[in-house]
Parts: sequence; structure tokens; C-alpha cells
Amino acid sequence: MAYSQRPASVEEVLSMAVSGGYKPEKVDAILDLYNYLRATYKNIDKPLLLQSAAGKNEVKVIPSILASDSSLDIADKAKSGKTLASRAGVRLSIKFGIGSSSGNGGIRYNMGNAAEGILAAAIVARFINKARRINAADVVKVLDQLESGVTTRGQRTSYVTKTFKSPNFKTAKETKIVLDDDVKVEIALSPTNMALVFPDHFFGTDVEEKSQALVDRASIIEPCIQYANSREISLLSNVMYYNRVKDNIHINADGVGDETGTKVDIYLTINGKKSIDIPGRYSSPRSKGGLPTSQKLNITQISLKREVNQFAQVGGWDIETVQNLWGRILGEDIRSNSQLVRIYEEENNETHLTTKHHAAAVMGKVYTWANNRLQTKFRDARWREHFVDTIHNFATYNEENVALVEIVGSTFERYDMRKLLPALNGVPSADIPPNLKLSSRIRMSTPQNATSSPLPVVVVSVENANNGQTHDILQIRHKIEWGGTAIRNYVEKQPGLHTYAFG
Repeated sequence: MAYSQRPASVEEVLSMAVSGGYKPEKVDAILDLYNYLRATYKNIDKPLLLQSAAGKNEVKVIPSILASDSSLDIADKAKSGKTLASRAGVRLSIKFGIGSSSGNGGIRYNMGNAAEGILAAAIVARFINKARRINAADVVKVLDQLESGVTTRGQRTSYVTKTFKSPNFKTAKETKIVLDDDVKVEIALSPTNMALVFPDHFFGTDVEEKSQALVDRASIIEPCIQYANSREISLLSNVMYYNRVKDNIHINADGVGDETGTKVDIYLTINGKKSIDIPGRYSSPRSKGGLPTSQKLNITQISLKREVNQFAQVGGWDIETVQNLWGRILGEDIRSNSQLVRIYEEENNETHLTTKHHAAAVMGKVYTWANNRLQTKFRDARWREHFVDTIHNFATYNEENVALVEIVGSTFERYDMRKLLPALNGVPSADIPPNLKLSSRIRMSTPQNATSSPLPVVVVSVENANNGQTHDILQIRHKIEWGGTAIRNYVEKQPGLHTYAFG
């Protein structure tokens, strides 16, 4: 929804509210809100934004109010909007944002990509404070200490690194005997995404752009705190704290590195390794003699997403593309399949409006063929194992200890596709039968406009034998940017995957 410029007087507020199509009682409420904001935040002379199209009940307040008022929760914009409306005595839906303000070219960061740097800082904060859980202030403190070291390398990369000292457990007499740990962090992101991580550095001359970035950053900090306080990171911190030796902890968030050769967004190593040995006193398993036994803990390397279903993509629409997508899923070399070859030949002889329409026609038939072929695989236990391995590979490239972690709202979700296998095939050694049954269906998307074409989507589902419920777990879909150049195929998680691959 479009927003106009900020009104600077009561007269401008009245004029814009009336022309914006608000009902008379809403116009009165908007005036009351404006007067409250001007009286309460005297240093901000243009605190309000109004919709330029007909509005119902929503107005925007500029983010500097939220960023500067410690009594408002910067991490919860919805709650703060309700608080502000209550204080002003109005029944309005208050949002926070900069509207159409361009500022320093307008905010262009991708919050999902920028989250890599923020999560790295949260993990750093947890290892600095190994003996306790962390909060938002701990993360902001790390970010503030990093900010002065940010450098820009050309147009593509902004980079910062710093080594923090992290005290280990020691008695008053052991200050020189037990050395502190080193916690090194490296963050490399595009400058536009680094701007969200360090708003003061990149938006210092534009108060509203900076305030908006601070609000957006706060919304990401909270789920990052939850991950940093999670069981695995807490256990690692605990072992590093009480082992009473110097450890080198390294957190590396590389958002501009080898994006095609790895799924890892955040690397965490300790003493150069991706695993640690946990002494017996930290773990419950015991040997036959009752003595504590040590365990090896693999350190999760993070493939980070933020509120996005896609976890793999294969570009293009030629026969090699089909092999890299459907051939892998089916476990077959389908490049010389006579039915597929005939699809390409038939469509090559047809007249298509554009190359994109040609691609849409081909892939509609290819997906239909693939879905039919998929039906023949579901009863094969060996193929089901292959299927789970394949989607795990799509998510992680089968790299060591990699997990798909998604930031969702104020929390995080962690997925391990391999958890599907026991439910699909059972556990014969433990006499546990399978309880999930696979199925799939194909549908065509609605065309975006009169000149575009419908595109195929294959949805994979599981039926739970225990309760008869069916859940969609994955979808594979063809994507064409009709206004651009991209032609891709996406592998995306669906809500049911959370039930069977979460944790």
C-alpha cells in the first residue's frame, strides 16, 4: 500500500486524511494521534505517514519514535503499535515504517541474508557469556563493538572481524593459570545487507532510514537469541567454560562466498574442528561398569533461511535441467527417456509467443510425466531411502553436520530431512513398522496476467496411518519471471514437513 509524504501540520494531516478516503470518525482519531505524537515526541516534527489511497483503519508512524522510546518494544512492532494507540486513546491500526521515503537510495537490504550477520553476533555473545543465557543487550553490545571495524571491499563485499576474550571458570587464585578463550568472528555480506547489521555505520546521515533498520534488526535479534541459547550452543558453551583450557572458537558468516558450492551460511568451529569431545561428567550415558563415558558432539553448520519455503533451486528448462531435478529425485538417468525426448521434439515444432511460453509448455508436460513416474516409486523402500537422501542433499549438499535453520517470526525452526526415513520405512531392527505413506499430485498455477502461462507444481504429501491425516511436506514447482529473465525450478518445504522433520 502506498504512503504519502509526512504531513507537517494539523492542516496537512486533515487534508491528507480526507483526501485519503478515511471515514470522518477515523479522521478525528488520526488528528488525535498526530497531536499526541507531537506533544509526546517534541523533537520529531513529522511523526505520521498516511495512505495515499483510500484507507480503512491503518496509519504509519515513523520508526524513529519506536527506536527512541525505550518504553516501546522495538522487537515487537505489533505490540508497540497497540501500546501507542492505547496511549493516544485512539482505535487505529498503527504500523511503523518510512513509507516511500527514498533516503540514501531507500532501504534495499534482504532481511534473510542480513540475518546471517546478526545470528553470528548472537552466537558470539553466547560464547563470550558462556556461563549464562544471553539477551538482546548482549547481542547489541557485540554489534556495537564490531561496527567500528567494518570495511568495504569494492562494491560487492563489506567485511568485519574481531577477536573477543571469553573468561573460563577459575578460582580467585587461578587468574593467571587458566587462560581466557578467544572468540573470533568474521562477517562478510554485501554492503546493502551489512547496512541492516550496522545501521549507524551505513545510515548515519538519515535518521528515518537508520531507525527503520534498527526496528528491522530488532525483529531478527530475538530469534537469533533463541538459537544462541539453544541446547547445542549452550552445551558447547558449558563445556568450553568448565574445561579450564584455552579454546579458539571461530564463527564465520560468509554471505558472499561460494554460494553455489556450499549450503553453509554460518560456520562454527572450535579449535579448528567441527566437533568436540564432551567429557563423561557432562553426559548421561555410562559404561557397563557405571563409569561416565565421553561423547563426540558434531557442531552444526548453519544453512540459514528467513520465512521462505524454498531450500533448493535448479535453473533452466532443458533436458539437463530435468535430469538435475527430476532425474535426481527419481534416481534415474532420464536424459534419453523416449517420452521426454518426444515432449521436447513436439514443442519444438509448435509456434510459441516467446521462449518463456515455449518453456512453460515443455515443463507443464515434463512435470506431468514426472508426477506419473513418481507414483510408481512410492512402494519401493529403497527408493524412499533414496528420496530422503536426495531432499537432504538438496537442503545441505550432504556437507558435514549441516542443518537447515529457518527464522520464523520471533523464533527459529531447525529441519533434518533424514528424520522422515524411520516414519516412511519403519525401523526393522526394532520391529517398528512405517507409519507414513507417500503420495503426490500435480496442479497448474494461475497465470499472472493475460500474456503469461500457467506453470506446473507437484505437491508431495504423506498420510499418517495412526490418525489418517494427510500433510503436504514438499512441493516442486516451475517458476518463470515473466517481467524478467529467470526460468527456474524450486524445491520448497510445506507445512507438514515441520511435523516430521523438525528438530
